[in-house]
Amino acid sequence: TIITSMRRRRAVIQPKSRRQRKDSIFLLLSLLGLSITFLMVFHVITMLDDEPYKKTIRVSLDSLPLTPKERDDYRKIIQKRQQEKNYHNKTEASKGKEPLLKLLQQEAGIKLDQDIIQLLPTWESITNLYGSNPILRDCSNNGNNEAARSLAIAGLFGSGTNLASKYLKRNCRMVSGEQTSIRWEVPGGKHVPRNFLPSSQDVLPVVMIRDPYLWMISLDVQWFHNSERHCPNLVPDERDHREFPSLRSKSSIPVHIQYPSVKHLSWDSLFHLWMDWYQQYYDSRTEDRVMIRYEDFVFFPYQTTKYLCEQCAGGQLKHPFTYVQPSAKAMGPGHGEFRTNWITSILRFSYGETYRTDGFTVQDLEFVKTNAQQESSSLMDVFHYPIVYPS
Repeated sequence: TIITSMRRRRAVIQPKSRRQRKDSIFLLLSLLGLSITFLMVFHVITMLDDEPYKKTIRVSLDSLPLTPKERDDYRKIIQKRQQEKNYHNKTEASKGKEPLLKLLQQEAGIKLDQDIIQLLPTWESITNLYGSNPILRDCSNNGNNEAARSLAIAGLFGSGTNLASKYLKRNCRMVSGEQTSIRWEVPGGKHVPRNFLPSSQDVLPVVMIRDPYLWMISLDVQWFHNSERHCPNLVPDERDHREFPSLRSKSSIPVHIQYPSVKHLSWDSLFHLWMDWYQQYYDSRTEDRVMIRYEDFVFFPYQTTKYLCEQCAGGQLKHPFTYVQPSAKAMGPGHGEFRTNWITSILRFSYGETYRTDGFTVQDLEFVKTNAQQESSSLMDVFHYPIVYPS
């Protein structure tokens, strides 16, 4: 009797369990179909929308990746500007900065608080330094899709190679099939001097160049110098001679680099390294390559990326345009705790013209001026990097 009763229960319960499973599966499939339909509709709407879909990022002084000293220095600048220019609201603090605010807030979707707006440099101060348009040398493709090739990044360390790679990978669609792409580096290594690289006809090198004063300040390389007292160190002073006896017979501080693929290389100074490295690419105009300033990706990212993608690579710019807001170096290890992002790169111009020569001695500035003027075709003139004359 008991067994019969249990069997009857199973006979009653089992069919009900199957129906429940069928109903559950049908419900899950229905939800999945609705989700796919929603995503497809959303994708079509965003593709047709003239205004890019943006995620607003809020930025304050406390949220930036700054050292404690940098944060204190910026607060002092804010206090000084409030006293001198009566900056007490966003409207007053925004005067003369409208193009920069349009780029950051309207186009890139970054919400800036009043402290950040007060710290921003004026647009006039930026264009006085670097001009009002990107500078590219040279691009011979002229948008010919049949001649489209892969773009490959090159540049000295600290020149913005990661930033260029991110902008191009996110925003440039190569249209010639699988034969073209955005490559992380040129064959042989992106930091290796041009004269030591193999010739490659299937890539167009995109060579990143940076203001030499700011490039030298930004470096943390190992050569004879006391970085806390004198950096960047170009001309040794009396203390350098005492601390480093090997420099006593030197008029400048040499730089030595061991590249993995080539022999040990040396230059008379950090500025000689900058001049020689970029002169090799600049002189190779018989071979296609395009040289672009790091500063153009900071202040003219849309125009710069569009030109490289469409005019040089024969590609198509993606819509909507994606601005690179976090640190470009976050894609690779070994770049330090306080990484430079887009906002901090711009804020450093708050210091004015002195920012470009912070840490330089009068002898260092004279050294740069003399050597830059000795070049028959000065790279600093070509790329609109003004020479600083010691006062």
